[in-house]
Amino acid sequence: MNFFDLHCDTIYECILKNKKLNKNNLHISLERGRNFNRWVQCFAIWLNDKESSFELENFVFKAIDFWSEQVENNPDIIFCKEKSDLKSAFFKKKIGAILCVENLSCLEDDLLVLDKLYEKGVRLATLTWNGSNKVGAGALTKSGGLTVFGKYVLIRMLELGLIVDISHASDHLFYDVFSRYSGSGKVMASHSNSRKICNHPRNLTDEQFITLKSREGVVGLTFCKDFLRKDKKAQIYDILHHAEHFLELGGEEVISIGSDFDGADMPEGLVGIESIYDLYEVFLRYYQESLVEAIFFKNAYNFFYRNLK
Repeated sequence: MNFFDLHCDTIYECILKNKKLNKNNLHISLERGRNFNRWVQCFAIWLNDKESSFELENFVFKAIDFWSEQVENNPDIIFCKEKSDLKSAFFKKKIGAILCVENLSCLEDDLLVLDKLYEKGVRLATLTWNGSNKVGAGALTKSGGLTVFGKYVLIRMLELGLIVDISHASDHLFYDVFSRYSGSGKVMASHSNSRKICNHPRNLTDEQFITLKSREGVVGLTFCKDFLRKDKKAQIYDILHHAEHFLELGGEEVISIGSDFDGADMPEGLVGIESIYDLYEVFLRYYQESLVEAIFFKNAYNFFYRNLK
């Protein structure tokens, strides 16, 4: 099978626990992922809300150095900075890897840091995490959208070709982004479920999902237990419930997978990347294989192929 995952925190966990990407006991290792026919993974560098922008800027570039070392030591990875890289990974059946930053708290009124991130190969950035930063308000804040600086950040991201991720955005920030960007593509929710099925501020309302759909974005179904069920007693079938609701909203070309491996507690039945085969089989019991292939690979692949330079 083919697998395209829009979000994991494995790089952060590798650094935190002194692990290597190739072989480890985390949710994701290259060793276990090599069993896929084709595999593209978005690797996020997570930044918390508690440290200063200066500390986070230092950390993010150290993490990128670690990432570069992992790529160099694993020649079956193709670092996807352009659509030609993505195409090469597909046809050569190598591991496609997209570098991301989760939370732009590393910016301290300085757009040059954003340019440096792009130069280093970052192609996707989540604007906020759960709190507020210089860019805007996160999902767990009571109010607030894009700051004045955040509006310039959005403009510069679109100029660079840096994809905007609105997972973790406040509702106000979500709509601020689309009020200031009238085009299609370039914006996605890497790891968010349906708020209709699980009423959590990290999930998307029906209106938000339809907005992303109308703007040719994608939404990654996430495995985080908190976002699957309010009682947190989530099982593998709960992922299916969120997919079903998004399909009712016409999401056949929108729904993707954004696991949040190594960044969240998993539902019963999912222990790591090796469990994706089981999840795929669950989906095949209910949907045609062409739709399952679209959810697990094609929709995300097409999005990045359209939006990378």
